[in-house]
Amino acid sequence: MNEKDLVEMIKQMSEKDSLENEGEKGYINDDTLSWNAHRKAEQLSDPNVIPFLDDLLEKSKNGEIRRKIYYILGKIGKNTGNKYAVNVLLKWLEKE
Repeated sequence: MNEKDLVEMIKQMSEKDSLENEGEKGYINDDTLSWNAHRKAEQLSDPNVIPFLDDLLEKSKNGEIRRKIYYILGKIGKNTGNKYAVNVLLKWLEKE
């Protein structure tokens, strides 16, 4: 996955998908941009994107975006066993 695709996935993960049904507001769990983006993130296994994600964390002031990046880093770490992903998460844990 390239950097542009990662940024787009992060945006999609942050989307608030809602449905108004007969005057009631509800949230859709399946088949929304956010839900699908989270499922895609769960499959990521390319440790080469970790430095880019670390750089995004450096630049981002938005807490919601940062949480999505942490989620992605955690999934890459889980899927690959890559210690660099864990180190980046720990570094940012100290700063949060």
